[in-house]
Amino acid sequence: MAAAPDIDQYNGAVWRSVSKKPPKHYKVSITSFSSLKSTEKYESGEFEAGGYMWKLVLFPNGNKNREVKDHISLYLELGTQEKIKPGKIVTIDYKLFLLNRHKGKKSYLVLEHSNKKENKYCIYGTIVGGLAGFDRFIPLKDFIDASNGYLIDDSRGLGF
Repeated sequence: MAAAPDIDQYNGAVWRSVSKKPPKHYKVSITSFSSLKSTEKYESGEFEAGGYMWKLVLFPNGNKNREVKDHISLYLELGTQEKIKPGKIVTIDYKLFLLNRHKGKKSYLVLEHSNKKENKYCIYGTIVGGLAGFDRFIPLKDFIDASNGYLIDDSRGLGF
């Protein structure tokens, strides 16, 4: 019997799972998370997936535009040079990953929306800066607690 998804008022119905498999399309390592504490957001380099260019967007102190605090916000965003033709829709099905190195063993915390058929994120040609992801990806206190395995020696890994 499959576990039920977490339901929360911010992210909706979300599958939280652990995987030994790394992200399929893109991985980024942040080698000094403490240097991001005074930064509103961090954007990864762009990468290709599904015929489009994308980037990961991380708000290390929560996405203030969405009134988020005490959590890390993590999103996928269409690349800056990517143009969607008027009337066209880009629909994405995605999972976001956070590397966990608890007790020296690698695994990944994986978040995805639970009802993929109904909750695919659509990006339209008229929308700029649309973020697909999770306002409350992980509580900041859980993330920075070294015993949880997410932040080791001030570095971390993310992926899509």
